[in-house]
Amino acid sequence: MPSYELILSPIKHYLRPLYQLAFIIIFLALLPESANSQYFDLGTDPASVKWKKIRTENFTVIFPESFSQHAQYISNGFEHIYLPECNSLKAYPKRFPVIIHNQAVHSNAFTPYAPRRIEFLTVGPQDNYAQDWIDQLIVHEFRHAVQYASVNTGFTRAMFYLFGQQAVPAVIGLIVPLWFIEGDATVIETTASGSGRGRLPSFEMKLKAQFIEKGIYNYEKAVHGSFKDYIPNRYELGYQLVGRARVEFGEYLWADVMNTVGRYPFMVVPFRSPNNP
Repeated sequence: MPSYELILSPIKHYLRPLYQLAFIIIFLALLPESANSQYFDLGTDPASVKWKKIRTENFTVIFPESFSQHAQYISNGFEHIYLPECNSLKAYPKRFPVIIHNQAVHSNAFTPYAPRRIEFLTVGPQDNYAQDWIDQLIVHEFRHAVQYASVNTGFTRAMFYLFGQQAVPAVIGLIVPLWFIEGDATVIETTASGSGRGRLPSFEMKLKAQFIEKGIYNYEKAVHGSFKDYIPNRYELGYQLVGRARVEFGEYLWADVMNTVGRYPFMVVPFRSPNNP
């Protein structure tokens, strides 16, 4: 072997990892500027936050270390409402993660399902009504988790094993109307607490004003909106539809409906009760 080859051979050996690293950096630089792998991105927590968790019988509550005292209250609150909220839909979610964010500036909460979790932004709104903000989030958001569990049966369950957690929100998003999703949770937040939006005259005011001034709109207009007339939102409409159906057909009507959706999502009209079409 020529002498220069003897000199370059060890140099090439050490430079090869640098070539590979450079290739990876260039490849990543050419990728799209941002790509989210989750439906909701709440990345507002500083990297310095130290996280802790509490495991109860049915929940895993993940929270910043500075929020430990309130996290105990939230953990107990979830366990307290677990059975009352599950029984009416006859669905019992297995251990459900709850993530607490106490350094945000917005008031909100989410219950996505890919991956499944409940996320709290603990800063309460300025216009909140006579209910503690944390209590409101516990009661309302867990109902969404129960809704997911109620359709995770039959054909949807088989799709869950094939495609993972995306199957459940896909069935709900394609079949279950938003007025039911939010209306059902609003009914529960009202019946399972001493407050809730259903007890507020201001919550029903817009729908009552519509009935007096404009009359009752057809279903398509009430659900999909209008460029001409003001339409109450899905919370206000859904509360009335879900609540009235519970009064007329019983507490377990919607359990039958959601079970039918889960078992037969391929039907033309699966969102109905087999006993009360």
